[in-house]
Amino acid sequence: MINSTSMARQLRMLIFACVLAGSPVLADSLSPKETYLKYRATLAAADKVEAIQPMCCKKVNEEIDQTPADMKPKMFEFIKATAPLSVEVLSEAVDGDTATLNLSGKTEPAASNVSERTLGKVTLVKEDGMWKIGKESWNSKVEVH
Repeated sequence: MINSTSMARQLRMLIFACVLAGSPVLADSLSPKETYLKYRATLAAADKVEAIQPMCCKKVNEEIDQTPADMKPKMFEFIKATAPLSVEVLSEAVDGDTATLNLSGKTEPAASNVSERTLGKVTLVKEDGMWKIGKESWNSKVEVH
Protein backbone atom coordinates (compact mmCIF):
# COMPACT_ATOMS: atom_id res chain seq x y z
CA MET A 1 0.00 0.00 0.00
CA ILE A 2 1.38 3.41 -0.98
CA ASN A 3 0.90 6.10 1.63
CA SER A 4 0.77 9.83 0.90
CA THR A 5 4.32 10.40 2.20
CA SER A 6 5.72 7.78 -0.17
CA MET A 7 3.72 9.14 -3.08
CA ALA A 8 4.87 12.71 -2.35
CA ARG A 9 8.49 11.55 -2.20
CA GLN A 10 8.12 9.73 -5.54
CA LEU A 11 6.55 12.83 -7.11
CA ARG A 12 9.44 15.02 -5.84
CA MET A 13 11.96 12.56 -7.27
CA LEU A 14 10.16 12.58 -10.64
CA ILE A 15 10.10 16.38 -10.74
CA PHE A 16 13.79 16.52 -9.78
CA ALA A 17 14.67 14.01 -12.53
CA CYS A 18 12.73 16.02 -15.12
CA VAL A 19 14.49 19.23 -14.10
CA LEU A 20 17.89 17.54 -14.36
CA ALA A 21 16.96 16.17 -17.75
CA GLY A 22 16.07 19.66 -18.95
CA SER A 23 12.38 19.03 -19.41
CA PRO A 24 10.93 22.08 -21.21
CA VAL A 25 7.69 21.61 -19.31
CA LEU A 26 9.41 22.24 -15.98
CA ALA A 27 12.40 24.32 -17.08
CA ASP A 28 10.52 27.60 -17.15
CA SER A 29 9.27 27.01 -13.61
CA LEU A 30 12.81 27.28 -12.21
CA SER A 31 13.42 30.34 -10.08
CA PRO A 32 16.39 32.61 -10.83
CA LYS A 33 18.25 31.00 -7.92
CA GLU A 34 17.52 27.47 -9.17
CA THR A 35 18.53 28.48 -12.69
CA TYR A 36 21.84 29.88 -11.47
CA LEU A 37 22.63 26.82 -9.36
CA LYS A 38 21.84 24.56 -12.34
CA TYR A 39 24.15 26.75 -14.47
CA ARG A 40 26.94 26.36 -11.87
CA ALA A 41 26.57 22.57 -11.89
CA THR A 42 26.58 22.53 -15.70
CA LEU A 43 29.66 24.79 -15.79
CA ALA A 44 31.53 22.56 -13.33
CA ALA A 45 30.88 19.45 -15.45
CA ALA A 46 31.37 21.08 -18.86
CA ASP A 47 34.43 20.71 -21.04
CA LYS A 48 33.51 23.35 -23.63
CA VAL A 49 31.64 26.65 -23.68
CA GLU A 50 28.85 25.29 -25.87
CA ALA A 51 27.61 23.26 -22.88
CA ILE A 52 26.60 26.41 -21.00
CA GLN A 53 25.28 28.43 -23.95
CA PRO A 54 21.67 27.20 -23.67
CA MET A 55 21.59 28.65 -20.16
CA CYS A 56 22.93 32.08 -21.19
CA CYS A 57 20.94 35.04 -22.49
CA LYS A 58 21.03 36.10 -26.14
CA LYS A 59 23.47 38.96 -25.46
CA VAL A 60 25.99 36.63 -23.77
CA ASN A 61 25.59 34.10 -26.59
CA GLU A 62 26.27 36.81 -29.16
CA GLU A 63 29.51 37.65 -27.34
CA ILE A 64 30.48 33.97 -27.23
CA ASP A 65 29.66 33.54 -30.92
CA GLN A 66 31.79 36.59 -31.82
CA THR A 67 34.81 35.11 -30.04
CA PRO A 68 37.30 33.66 -32.55
CA ALA A 69 37.05 29.85 -32.62
CA ASP A 70 40.67 29.36 -31.55
CA MET A 71 40.10 31.61 -28.49
CA LYS A 72 36.92 29.91 -27.21
CA PRO A 73 38.71 27.06 -25.39
CA LYS A 74 41.05 29.54 -23.67
CA MET A 75 38.14 31.80 -22.74
CA PHE A 76 36.25 28.84 -21.31
CA GLU A 77 39.27 27.64 -19.32
CA PHE A 78 39.56 31.15 -17.85
CA ILE A 79 35.87 31.21 -16.90
CA LYS A 80 36.18 27.84 -15.14
CA ALA A 81 39.50 28.72 -13.45
CA THR A 82 38.17 31.97 -12.00
CA ALA A 83 34.76 30.67 -10.91
CA PRO A 84 34.38 30.16 -7.16
CA LEU A 85 34.50 26.54 -6.02
CA SER A 86 31.36 26.91 -3.95
CA VAL A 87 28.60 29.50 -3.99
CA GLU A 88 25.85 30.55 -1.60
CA VAL A 89 22.96 32.71 -2.81
CA LEU A 90 22.53 35.45 -0.21
CA SER A 91 19.52 37.16 -1.78
CA GLU A 92 17.28 37.12 -4.83
CA ALA A 93 15.40 40.14 -6.20
CA VAL A 94 13.05 39.89 -9.17
CA ASP A 95 11.85 42.97 -11.06
CA GLY A 96 9.74 41.90 -14.03
CA ASP A 97 11.97 40.06 -16.50
CA THR A 98 15.20 40.84 -14.64
CA ALA A 99 16.52 39.15 -11.52
CA THR A 100 19.57 39.90 -9.40
CA LEU A 101 21.27 37.40 -7.12
CA ASN A 102 23.78 38.48 -4.49
CA LEU A 103 26.29 35.73 -3.84
CA SER A 104 29.04 34.62 -1.50
CA GLY A 105 31.71 32.23 -2.71
CA LYS A 106 34.90 30.36 -1.89
CA THR A 107 37.69 30.33 -4.45
CA GLU A 108 40.43 28.13 -2.96
CA PRO A 109 41.01 26.46 0.38
CA ALA A 110 42.69 29.17 2.41
CA ALA A 111 45.75 28.67 4.58
CA SER A 112 45.15 29.01 8.31
CA ASN A 113 46.60 32.53 8.33
CA VAL A 114 44.46 33.73 5.41
CA SER A 115 40.87 34.92 5.44
CA GLU A 116 38.91 35.40 2.26
CA ARG A 117 35.63 37.09 1.46
CA THR A 118 34.36 36.70 -2.08
CA LEU A 119 31.13 38.42 -3.03
CA GLY A 120 29.38 38.23 -6.37
CA LYS A 121 26.38 39.41 -8.27
CA VAL A 122 24.61 37.79 -11.20
CA THR A 123 21.89 39.27 -13.34
CA LEU A 124 19.44 36.96 -15.05
CA VAL A 125 16.93 37.88 -17.75
CA LYS A 126 13.75 36.11 -18.68
CA GLU A 127 13.76 35.12 -22.35
CA ASP A 128 11.06 32.98 -23.92
CA GLY A 129 9.64 32.32 -20.45
CA MET A 130 12.92 31.00 -19.02
CA TRP A 131 15.53 32.62 -16.80
CA LYS A 132 18.90 32.98 -18.56
CA ILE A 133 22.31 33.98 -17.20
CA GLY A 134 23.33 37.54 -18.05
CA LYS A 135 26.16 39.35 -16.33
CA GLU A 136 28.14 37.72 -13.51
CA SER A 137 30.80 39.52 -11.49
CA TRP A 138 32.93 38.63 -8.46
CA ASN A 139 35.15 40.58 -6.04
CA SER A 140 37.52 38.96 -3.55
CA LYS A 141 39.19 40.39 -0.51
CA VAL A 142 42.04 38.33 0.96
CA GLU A 143 43.74 39.17 4.26
CA VAL A 144 46.87 37.55 5.68
CA HIS A 145 47.06 37.51 9.46
